[in-house]
Amino acid sequence: MKNLEETIKLSVYETGTSELNVGKVKITSVIKCLFKIYGVELAVGASIKLVQDLLNFAGPFFLSLIITFINDPTQNVSNGIIYSFLLFFFSTTRSIILQQYFDRMFVIGSNIRTSLVNIIYKKVITFLFFK
Repeated sequence: MKNLEETIKLSVYETGTSELNVGKVKITSVIKCLFKIYGVELAVGASIKLVQDLLNFAGPFFLSLIITFINDPTQNVSNGIIYSFLLFFFSTTRSIILQQYFDRMFVIGSNIRTSLVNIIYKKVITFLFFK
């Protein structure tokens, strides 16, 4: 996987020839470069968050089924056990998926932060010593 510095160098200094022509330097956005590098990981994180958000609706649904089961004495006991097991299963799954989402986003955020700090420090050192 390319790091941010290589992507910025490629996108800024691409001129179509082997020489660097200052007149043809293309200035690109840092956001575009970050999206080019981390876009897939961010899309996976967004899909994980979408699944977690959809599982948020399972808890109240099964809770209402359990309340209906408690209020109706004619229902079979196995229905109540199944409802409570499904409530537990979906709540646990939602919690695990949310933890995975936060873990992935924390790692991606740390990588972006490290890349940006690295680029900024290299740029500052270049300006200080090679004026």
